[in-house]
Amino acid sequence: MAAVARDREAEVTAVRLDEIRRRLAALVTPELVEEHRRQPTGNHSPALAELLVYFRQAPTAGKLAALAVEPGRRWQVVRLSGAQGAPHDLGDPARFDSVAAVSHEVFVRRLAELAEPAEPAEPGELAEPGELAEPAELAEPGPVPGG
Repeated sequence: MAAVARDREAEVTAVRLDEIRRRLAALVTPELVEEHRRQPTGNHSPALAELLVYFRQAPTAGKLAALAVEPGRRWQVVRLSGAQGAPHDLGDPARFDSVAAVSHEVFVRRLAELAEPAEPAEPGELAEPGELAEPAELAEPGPVPGG
């Protein structure tokens, strides 16, 4: 009986999450994307603020984030492993010269994932084996404004 209740709870949760994703996807307009590009941090419109809260509350596993590859100078987009001690996926070769630029790139990619729900990538799925960094090598990632 408990297994049936868990299955029903999982089903209801999946349906509700799908409803939330569809509602949030409907908020996305070219103006909203431009608002984020112009000002990835600070005060935002209610629609943008709601999207950012949703993105920030996402589970860590498979989440896109910004990583300082040269602190204060260059950043890249990474996909977090979500597991302690597991390497993050550093397979994306693009580099950005500002926190604002990498934050907006993370935002745009998260929007694409919102529009097309998919399973999070597994650690290493996008990178070649030699491109994975051990967590100790990561440069104080900390939270990224706007994403």
